[in-house]
Amino acid sequence: MFIFVLLDFLYIFLLLIAAITDIYKRIIPNKICLLMLILSLFKIILQWNSGKVYIFSVLSGFLLPLIIIGIPFFINNSMGAGDLKLSAASGLFLGFRLSLITLCVSFLFCALFAILLKIYKLILKKPNAKTLPFAPFLLFGSLYAMITKYFF
Repeated sequence: MFIFVLLDFLYIFLLLIAAITDIYKRIIPNKICLLMLILSLFKIILQWNSGKVYIFSVLSGFLLPLIIIGIPFFINNSMGAGDLKLSAASGLFLGFRLSLITLCVSFLFCALFAILLKIYKLILKKPNAKTLPFAPFLLFGSLYAMITKYFF
């Protein structure tokens, strides 16, 4: 059990690095996505050995973000490729249920933040930002999902 808590902390730490990098540089390094994939595969192997892995949950957790974020990415490039890779790696780590919670919370808070930012820019008569980094919202959504996993 302790190893899974440690893996969860490593996952959140990698997301924190991705979020900080996304805020300042507007890029999510491939190394972080690769490390998250390796961490996810390690967790799957540990769960497989303990008999607690559910292949449908793992695969659907991986595919869900690819579909949800892939649609805006391929239609009008409103999501970046780094967001797509990071969310898919997160989905593989979290599984279907937690991935669904993470994506819902992430999109909800991203939309609320975008609306508040738009109002703020209108009041101050400043030009609107073209993009928002999504990794911080993915971090917040993942933290919320982890809290629901451990406490509810």
